[in-house]
Amino acid sequence: MLKKPIQLEEIAGFHIGGALCMLSGFPSPQRFKNDGAHMVGQMYAQHFKLARPRIQTPVALWHGGGLTGASWETTSDGRSGWLDIFLKEGFSAYLCDAFERGRASMPPPPALSELPEYRSLESIWHHFRFGPANANDAEILQRPLKAAYSGQQFPVESLLAFGRQFAPRLINSEQESMAAYAEFLKLVNGCYVVGHSQGGAFAVKGAIAHRSLIRAVVALEPPITEELIADLECDAGSQMPPHLFIFGDYIHGVNSTWEVYLSNAERYCQLLKERGVECQLIELPAIGIHGNSHMLQMDSNSNEIAKLVIAWLSALEKSQ
Repeated sequence: MLKKPIQLEEIAGFHIGGALCMLSGFPSPQRFKNDGAHMVGQMYAQHFKLARPRIQTPVALWHGGGLTGASWETTSDGRSGWLDIFLKEGFSAYLCDAFERGRASMPPPPALSELPEYRSLESIWHHFRFGPANANDAEILQRPLKAAYSGQQFPVESLLAFGRQFAPRLINSEQESMAAYAEFLKLVNGCYVVGHSQGGAFAVKGAIAHRSLIRAVVALEPPITEELIADLECDAGSQMPPHLFIFGDYIHGVNSTWEVYLSNAERYCQLLKERGVECQLIELPAIGIHGNSHMLQMDSNSNEIAKLVIAWLSALEKSQ
């Protein structure tokens, strides 16, 4: 997309959030003393600070469920990811791993109230809208191009490489994740949050609870729930930051789960507009961009979608 070099002033990584917990009940035998004090609940962020940023407000990249910050670094077929694009377009960036993902690390077993979920490639095939639910499992793995939706933009021929990015996830860890993200937002004190899927929902929640710390929300296919809509309806706080929602293809009449999430996002956006908050919801097929899966930042036209986001944020920066 861009051939310009990236000039960095600093790269710095840090863990933030979490609490000291006294844990016991580790299985024996133990090579080291495992019972005792452990940190639980922290997240990890890596700051890429440009030497001469074009945009003064940094962007924070929040990943989706079962994934890590790696989903922003490189696509499954080896192309540069959105981290590279944002840096080359003049944004300093924070690349984040949420609680119990990636470099934040999964907490020790005695701290868990549930077993981690390990998603299979077959389980995400329809949910991520690569292809129909009735696709044969063997065909998904051995002939993914044949099993995929016609016109699919996700590079399904690199499905196995995508599977290498999967990370175990906890289903009921949202409270701990949001607490760590809150500490991150307080530390950064002003950023654009670009969140994918679960990370997009976290960004939307963060805009309610920490509106003075988020300059804008870009949510790529966030799973907006009735509970989140109710949170907004009950909220009587000060003005919230601008929002941009983006949804891909193969939703209407194809995937009932994402039909609900899209409908909820439309309702959420309308509620924001009624409060005078700038909010735009883009369905890519409606503007002539077809074939996109749930993995918008990895699809073969991911650069085109990144341009939409960067143009929206750049215009917002100029207006502030």
